[in-house]
Amino acid sequence: MLLVNSSHISALILQRLEEIEVERKKKELSLSERIDKVSQLKLIKGDKGADGAKGAKGADGAKGAKGADGAKGNNGDSVKGDRGEDGVGIENVDIDFDGNLTVTLTDGNQIDAGSITPLKDRDVYISSTVSKGEASLTWIDYATGFTSDPTLTQTIATGDVYTYTYASDTLYRLVPSGSEQDAFYSVFAGGVLSALVATKRITI
Repeated sequence: MLLVNSSHISALILQRLEEIEVERKKKELSLSERIDKVSQLKLIKGDKGADGAKGAKGADGAKGAKGADGAKGNNGDSVKGDRGEDGVGIENVDIDFDGNLTVTLTDGNQIDAGSITPLKDRDVYISSTVSKGEASLTWIDYATGFTSDPTLTQTIATGDVYTYTYASDTLYRLVPSGSEQDAFYSVFAGGVLSALVATKRITI
């Protein structure tokens, strides 16, 4: 039987522990040196790589919901303009026996248009039906186209009847005293006028 001195065993254990400690320190030193070397390395930038292939078009997104309606605008205020002044028109036109033309306006003013030259050198077409006459003569033509001064023939219920003489005919003019129209007739017999030729009308 081998007897081992306890003191000798203790010395061996201690020696082994010291060896383990030395090996551990060596390993730690080796790791530290490696870290220092790595930290001293310089980074080198590499060349740019080629662009990758273009990817396929993605699917269209879902249609968004309809937006809310905008608020209704306010109605603009309308402004009513002031009423314009009344215009002035012709109320009456009168020719006296001397051939003077007087125009009466709707505002009461009168305009003396002066003398109208009688149409003594023109033939006057006499027709009992004005609308079918071959000459477009008017009341003014008859009132100014006489060849001799008109004469008062008779006073009847509706006014005075004057005789107008023309180059080839004679007409009778009623100058009313009331609401009757001033007009020319081709026939005057027994105090009655007939065969109307033309009436006094104002066309504006």
